[in-house]
Amino acid sequence: MSNSKTLFVTLLDDSKMKFEVTRKTLGIDILDQICEAKGIWERDYFSLQFINLRGEKRWFNNKNPLHPQLLEENIRSDNFNCQMRVKFFVPPQQLLITLTKHLFYLELKKRLHEETLTIPTHKELIRVLACVAQSEMGDFQPDCDLEILYRSIIPCYKESIFGDLKRQHAMLRLTTKTEAEVLLLSKLSQLTEYGEDTHEVYQHGQHVMSLIIGMGGVKVVMSGQTDRRIPFSNFISARVNNNLLHILVENFTRTQELELEPTESPIKVVSNTHHLSEVTVHFSSVDRCWHAYRSLTERIVFYDRQRADDIEVPHFKCRWHSFVAKVSRC
Repeated sequence: MSNSKTLFVTLLDDSKMKFEVTRKTLGIDILDQICEAKGIWERDYFSLQFINLRGEKRWFNNKNPLHPQLLEENIRSDNFNCQMRVKFFVPPQQLLITLTKHLFYLELKKRLHEETLTIPTHKELIRVLACVAQSEMGDFQPDCDLEILYRSIIPCYKESIFGDLKRQHAMLRLTTKTEAEVLLLSKLSQLTEYGEDTHEVYQHGQHVMSLIIGMGGVKVVMSGQTDRRIPFSNFISARVNNNLLHILVENFTRTQELELEPTESPIKVVSNTHHLSEVTVHFSSVDRCWHAYRSLTERIVFYDRQRADDIEVPHFKCRWHSFVAKVSRC
């Protein structure tokens, strides 16, 4: 393996930046250089994402050198690619700078392209896509070849929405680019998927459960059962043992407990008499388990700021050991 690699980072506007990465280069070093070059002041929301050899999206641990992380993923090429994406979402009103709002808009537009956001009604979809049209094209111009333009800029455009989209786009006349983007943020921030990070759990090659980590806590989704939610304020600790994620929570009452088959379920709940329960999730691989663990602990640190100073998130220098994210009680 050479002493340096060439890193190409695709930014949210699809432009690229090139970096030389040595064995000591940290992810945060790259992120800071990007933010300095692009004038990004609100930096905490962004991180570097790559796709591993199995086609799964992963985040670099920005506190650690990139080289060992690439080795863990068996990425040995001297050139590799990643993206700068929004990792931590917040309500749009918490974004202070116009550039940050624009970057959130670009992130959400990408997610519309990737079809990772579910807009519940046709009417709401048209309103959202009209915001994209107004931002990218400006005021509705009936003399233009609108369908060709819409196809080039509208995420997941279909001919069947052309008429409704024209009418909604026309209604946004005199709305500025920034106003259209903020309007889109306002609409999409109301979706349940906004800010969620989903971790699929498989058994025998079949998807059986989703662990969804959002801005306020964790949601457990199993087929045929009511979704179970655990707020971050209830978390005591989390640890990994091979492909088992152990989460200690308080006030996980019997009304919240899942109806489980004792031998086949990917999740197990054991309660004691002190209002504490250990929730154990069985992932199909160590990598997926660690990915969920990092997502959980990093989001507790980011979103539960009142307790952030009491939470210890390890640097993951050796992924094969069991670490504990400790949350001291307030």
